[in-house]
Amino acid sequence: MSFRREPAANATTWIVAADRSRARIFRSHWPDMGDAALVEDHTHPEGRMQAREVDAGAFGRGRGPDGRSSPYDREVDHRHDTAAQMAIEIAERMEAGRARNAFGHVVVVAPPLLLGELRRRFSPELTKLVDAEVDKELVQMEEADILEEAHMAAMACEKSSHRP
Repeated sequence: MSFRREPAANATTWIVAADRSRARIFRSHWPDMGDAALVEDHTHPEGRMQAREVDAGAFGRGRGPDGRSSPYDREVDHRHDTAAQMAIEIAERMEAGRARNAFGHVVVVAPPLLLGELRRRFSPELTKLVDAEVDKELVQMEEADILEEAHMAAMACEKSSHRP
């Protein structure tokens, strides 16, 4: 006779703070978020560039149906493209960590555009590990400020759920 055991809950938390140009991943312990340490600091230089810098000299780009150029359209497309590319890079990194059981909880801190792209890119298994989301652009802030926001989100989540 055999019994199926549930795997032990991993109390390690990854705090992912990101925007279109930078992602910082911290490791901590759930739910107190003490002893945080930087795991990775990843940059994506295109996220800092303006659309006009990327499209410089691109004839015919950003033209509407009436043939007129629209710089606003280029800027919106560039923002979405760089957010999507950064979300792919973050999701791949997080999926690799999930596959080797590097964490059991995730707190994501990102502006709304990137947060939406991350939600689309996370696997169902990874999505189950996301305990809290903070829709703010804090990645350029001091580490203590990022961790404080993540801790407050984790505490709110802990009060509203019974997950170990």
